[in-house]
Amino acid sequence: TDMPLEYDEETTQKILAEYRKAREDVIYPYAEKMGNCQVVCLAGDHMIYEQRPEECGELLKNFIDGLK
Repeated sequence: TDMPLEYDEETTQKILAEYRKAREDVIYPYAEKMGNCQVVCLAGDHMIYEQRPEECGELLKNFIDGLK
């Protein structure tokens, strides 16, 4: 089945709430257990580092600089 390109406001809010819950229940606890991790949410498709290389580079540089 094809995924719609646009959603109504109620559906959009439901999807965003599911993503927030997944971050809180899975992503953040996993990063905490790994240690020396930082979760940063960037909008985009897969391989965001190819779509927004400057932003990703700056985030990585700031993270590494913070480890020193």
